[in-house]
Amino acid sequence: VMSITKVNSQGEILWQKDIEGIKYASHIASDGASGIIYIVDDSGMQRVDAEGNLVWDRPEFLVENPVVGLRIISDGSGGAFVSIKGRKGDKSVYVQRIDGEGNCPWSQRAVSIFYRSSEEASTFAG
Repeated sequence: VMSITKVNSQGEILWQKDIEGIKYASHIASDGASGIIYIVDDSGMQRVDAEGNLVWDRPEFLVENPVVGLRIISDGSGGAFVSIKGRKGDKSVYVQRIDGEGNCPWSQRAVSIFYRSSEEASTFAG
């Protein structure tokens, strides 16, 4: 269970909600509409609106293999772009876009981009 809490500028709790079935969430970005988009269990994404309601859930759509170096940025329209770097010897960098409705306009899985060296991949995906 993951808890999400919204606080005001004085630090007072406005609401707190639990989301079931999540081990952990990381890499949070604004959705551009007072909500958030975040990475779930290193392989999926969820969007929560300004009131803490789950708007969409995309479990296990980023990549099939374990990854490192996740980064997420808002697209300013309710969606996000995610960059993902493969583990150790995997020199691949993956990119995924998800729109405000939870759809993947590019592909159902992240698109792989290959680089010549791990150094280049590291620079791109963190």
